[in-house]
Amino acid sequence: MALTLDHTALPLLGRDHALEILESLFARGWSSASETALELGVHISTAQAYLDALRNALLVHARPRTGRADIVEYAVADEQLQVRVDLRAITAAKVQAAQSRAARVQVQEKARAPVTYDWDEAARRILSINILEKAKGAGRVRVANTLRLTEVEGRFLWHLPQATEAPRTVAEISRLAGLTNPADLIKILDLLEMLAGQNIIVWKEGGK
Repeated sequence: MALTLDHTALPLLGRDHALEILESLFARGWSSASETALELGVHISTAQAYLDALRNALLVHARPRTGRADIVEYAVADEQLQVRVDLRAITAAKVQAAQSRAARVQVQEKARAPVTYDWDEAARRILSINILEKAKGAGRVRVANTLRLTEVEGRFLWHLPQATEAPRTVAEISRLAGLTNPADLIKILDLLEMLAGQNIIVWKEGGK
């Protein structure tokens, strides 16, 4: 019977040496960290770290070596591994986290931010953000980069409070923009974090 794992095992299995170690343990049987390191040509501390992680993920078993209680040896938990990816559960968890964060994060425009906007007033939507910088050797300002927005992003930013207004939570602004799909909050929060990192907006996050 195959060992079934959830999607959280994927990052571990994707790391360097993880599958190599599992293959080595399957081929050799019970092996210590030093034996595994020698087999793969890696440092013993590297092998030990992987073995500990694989053990914590229930991918390998561990036991004291017979007659040598000071040596721990390892073996694969099952010769077949199946990773189950439940997209519905993954998305639901991300949406729930985004909803919680959207209720805590307050945002507003930053005063004198080095940007200009292109917009569609009839659609009540920001189309793109032009990020400005001073041209070298001159006092002029030029467009260094243009960030084109999706419809959801543009509708959200249309309702972003100006620097002279009180900040609002991401959840409040989403409601004002008529954005009803909770999954949109994931990308909106990613965009806002990026804009905050470039000093284009003010980001204030309350307690968890």
